[in-house]
Amino acid sequence: MSAAGLLYSQIGYDLYDPKRALVRSGDRNQLSEHKRFRLKLAESNYLALEGPVRYWGELWGSHWWEIDFTSINTPGEYILDVGGGRTEGSRGTREMQETQEIREIQGTREIRENGEIREIPGIQDIQATQGTRETHPVLWSSEPFSIGDHVLWDASVVTVGIEQMEARALLARNGIGWKDCGSEFRESNSHAATIIGLCDLLSNGYTWMSGDETRRLKQQLVQGCDYLAICQDKAEQLGLGEGAVVHELPNHMMVIPGSVIQCSIAFSYTSRLLSDTDPERSGLYLERARRAYRYIREEAKPFTGGGFSSWNHGAEEGFIPPDEWMTRDLLLMMWAGVELWMNGGSPAYQEDVAGWARQVMERQITPDCAEGGLYGHFRTFTSASFTEKTFIHHHVGHDTGGVFPLYITPFLDISVKWYYHTDAALWKETIRRFAYGYFLPACKQNPFHILPMGYFHGEGLLNFAGPWHGFNVSLAFAATLAVRLEMNLGDVRFREIAVGNVQWIAGLNAGLTSESFGSCVRWKDDIEPGLAVPYSQIYGVGRRYTGVWADIKGSIPNGFSVNPQFRLEVKPSQATDGPHQFTDEDWIPHGAGWVSAVTYLRYVKFFHSYAPV
Repeated sequence: MSAAGLLYSQIGYDLYDPKRALVRSGDRNQLSEHKRFRLKLAESNYLALEGPVRYWGELWGSHWWEIDFTSINTPGEYILDVGGGRTEGSRGTREMQETQEIREIQGTREIRENGEIREIPGIQDIQATQGTRETHPVLWSSEPFSIGDHVLWDASVVTVGIEQMEARALLARNGIGWKDCGSEFRESNSHAATIIGLCDLLSNGYTWMSGDETRRLKQQLVQGCDYLAICQDKAEQLGLGEGAVVHELPNHMMVIPGSVIQCSIAFSYTSRLLSDTDPERSGLYLERARRAYRYIREEAKPFTGGGFSSWNHGAEEGFIPPDEWMTRDLLLMMWAGVELWMNGGSPAYQEDVAGWARQVMERQITPDCAEGGLYGHFRTFTSASFTEKTFIHHHVGHDTGGVFPLYITPFLDISVKWYYHTDAALWKETIRRFAYGYFLPACKQNPFHILPMGYFHGEGLLNFAGPWHGFNVSLAFAATLAVRLEMNLGDVRFREIAVGNVQWIAGLNAGLTSESFGSCVRWKDDIEPGLAVPYSQIYGVGRRYTGVWADIKGSIPNGFSVNPQFRLEVKPSQATDGPHQFTDEDWIPHGAGWVSAVTYLRYVKFFHSYAPV
């Protein structure tokens, strides 16, 4: 990874959220400690902010430098210059050398400064800069990018969450369900995960949507749930169990229990959101959710039909999965129970959820058993030593549908909703251990703040090793999880993690190089050798964006990977880890995670008074 470049969002930055760019290079001496950045208004060339470029460190075979312009909260189009020395002759340069307080004047938010970074005093002073000159040449300049109010939402949510899904409904086999991915498949797990993300959008984002948009979004929920209903009916017709759901029609008429759990959540969540506008359909979906839940609770067994990847899990070679539910399965069961309890369920759901919660808590890594200083995450099985990974989905089988990343959201729900329970204190401690022992410090161990893949024995914390293609869905849902941790714990540091995972998809990622396209099937761009270029990973959204197989606007591809697309060839290791390959197949859960995350980011800023800056 010897390429060099300036990396920044291709969609833009939201006001009052962390705002960063990074520089990547194979040469440690590319930027000296004296180099600085300058942020200018694109139209007027007004110097809005100047500050140091800070060396982050070396990772994935490259050196990384951070640029932080979080303090800028005046909307506008900006250009970022990197590499020159301190600016001379600019209005306000002397002011930057002194500690000062800038008060809120005509839209500029009050901040305190220490001499390193200053914010423009007001948009009314745009014309004040004259005679600016650089003491050293600029190494990189960005293209114009936006800073504004809910930029990410405005640019993408309707496109990704509604228009993309409408197009995929038209292209689906027989017009049922959605065109799921690059192939003809319509997997139940991917449909269920997508429904859940769309439900997050409708549940928390309807305030900022028109009546027509909410109507269209509800229609897509019906489009997805009706396909899952057919899959459930087919499983019962085949004698596979009452409430079971086949994996996919017409090619994979088998039952994967983890997918059935996700279907129960999707049916119940949709039922709740349709309860006032379509009560009849709401009732039908609720009954299907209950049947799927009963199947899991009373009849289902952990999957034993193959499809376990020891590399993906970080298990020893030849490991045979025990007759146990994975921790991610137990978390999904908890989630399904909470969902049905919220949907008018009996107190019996509380007993089920509390029991599964105890099993999960027994698997939590304690401080005295920390892995590389990290604790609070979970062993995959009670009887095995390796721990849960962010994304495990690959071939049809044991690992199918493993896209929700260490998703402890049911603990967040029950710690608030069932505060009176005898285990409530244990739930809260479980959350804190995970949040501060693993989630926050693990994400801070890379310059982008994205959630790593997990800890691998003998190798340490790895970011990309394991999966058979990129995992944008998991990074997006990691952003949702980060926002929910912020809301539960009242700690705005989790906003940095949420924004980092979202911006990775929006363009603030490792960048593509001329060597990135070996795993791409349908898309390749011409990039000059030696350059790293940032791309939005949402097709049709952003200044510069990647391609996908389907050419449907709003589609999100698999993304950055170690392995070639759809192949488990590279053994996880520190030596091989990194965003070395780009995988271009589009898959609907990626978009579901995106709209969930962007919705929660807007929600937390609207309904909570605290903000990170």
